[in-house]
Amino acid sequence: MPFLFWNRHRSRIFLCQLAKIQVMKITGIALAFLIAITISCKKDGIDKTEQGQEKKPRIVKLYNDLSKFEINYGYDDQARVNFYSYQSPPQAAVNSNIGYSNNYAALSAIHTAGNYVYSTNTTYIFDVENKLAKFIRYESVRQVPITNFSYQILTYDSAVYSYNTSGVVRTVRIYGRDTIFQNGTKTVRLDTLTTQNTIVGGNITSTNDFVNSTLTDIYSNGSTNSWRETIERNTAYSYVKNYKNQTDFSNAWVFNVVRPINNIQFNAQLANLPDRITGTSVTKDQNGTVTASSNSDMTFEYTYNTIGNLSEIVCTSDPYSSFKVVYEEK
Repeated sequence: MPFLFWNRHRSRIFLCQLAKIQVMKITGIALAFLIAITISCKKDGIDKTEQGQEKKPRIVKLYNDLSKFEINYGYDDQARVNFYSYQSPPQAAVNSNIGYSNNYAALSAIHTAGNYVYSTNTTYIFDVENKLAKFIRYESVRQVPITNFSYQILTYDSAVYSYNTSGVVRTVRIYGRDTIFQNGTKTVRLDTLTTQNTIVGGNITSTNDFVNSTLTDIYSNGSTNSWRETIERNTAYSYVKNYKNQTDFSNAWVFNVVRPINNIQFNAQLANLPDRITGTSVTKDQNGTVTASSNSDMTFEYTYNTIGNLSEIVCTSDPYSSFKVVYEEK
């Protein structure tokens, strides 16, 4: 489910297919679709219930010793995340700001990677129970002008969420449009992405992600070329070891949409953390022919601190996908 196979699912596909640039290199994170984020009721939305109360342990940092990847979170005086900075060496740190007003939050970020400038502006809208209801995102990637080459991506996304009675995301639908300008050719990609979660016994047991895409090349002479493709990913979660789901959920929506971790969701309504996540992904062209496929199998262990909060996510199948969690009183 997961930021950079969301952030961005489509932009990453473009960057990989065109093999031109590497906007952000996130080492040691197995990222799939952001869309399977599971924001739970109240405590996982904009937390208005704890304003003015005593300080509590808040997540301030996630990091991996091997990859040197880390993400740091800053807080406002109401214990809401209003700033984050992540870095995956040798790339420079990326800084983002989050502002709040009534039932929405606005995220903005801009950074430079090599010869490219990346910027994003996203508005997250919450319902009356403070669950994430929708978001609208504008992004751009543009090349700093160099000789004989030009490249730019403009992106628009919108998403709508639906929940079960416990406040766990059941379905997410994302609609997106990417426009790529490259050496006189404009490529327009229209995507519809649907995620459906199966929830049993208080846990997500499986997720189906389906992307339907139409791509059109528009050449400088006015001619066009269009084609379609689909991507389907199925993910299964196992909870044999019954690892408890306990951490700081007060800003869970941020931890999910900004930087999901290996398909593991911050959600106070879920009973356990998965000890194994398996997945398959199949890409087909407009004729139904398989053009790409992959499988994944990840196993996890967890450790907890003295007050019972999650302190480390250990990916036993890939140490670069492990994370330590740091808390401070906020």
